[in-house]
Amino acid sequence: GFWFVFRAFKQVPKSTLILALLLELCGEYNHTGRSFLVALRLAITDFLPAEYENLLAEEFESEYGEIKLPLRINGKTCKVLFDTGSSPFQLITTQERAWSVSDLTIVDSLSGPLWWGQEITFYGFNVTKPIEFGGKALNNSKVYYAKDGLWDSFYSTLDVWGITGNAYFFENTVIIDYKNKLFRIK
Repeated sequence: GFWFVFRAFKQVPKSTLILALLLELCGEYNHTGRSFLVALRLAITDFLPAEYENLLAEEFESEYGEIKLPLRINGKTCKVLFDTGSSPFQLITTQERAWSVSDLTIVDSLSGPLWWGQEITFYGFNVTKPIEFGGKALNNSKVYYAKDGLWDSFYSTLDVWGITGNAYFFENTVIIDYKNKLFRIK
């Protein structure tokens, strides 16, 4: 087992550089005319640095490298797939689930050849029900669904409520402890 640590939108302190920085990605992301820089730094280590030891940790399920996080969605614990490739989205799910936690007013949309070259449109809504991770409220959330339901069978196949991307954690350091199956945020 090993630890996986990533930090987005922050400079990595010198103490973290000791973790043998393996990969650094920088790029620009443009979503409906809003552009922002994405900077991601990754480190893999066999030990957890002292500064992270006392952080709140949530157990996750992992099968074939897929991480399923427990989120409390409207008072119920639900598994969501943590997908680092879904950076624009805080939550993606079915239309029915998206409507059950939102105000039903479309506030965002994203269209394009996003799914293996297939045209897909996502609609986004402001979340009005409580969403929590590790007892911490995840405020100002948006939930999306694919207009044509292209991903709906994916959720049931994986037995998840939906998907969460990096968007909830852009301002945090995320520590994924594969050895003990713990997910921490700082």
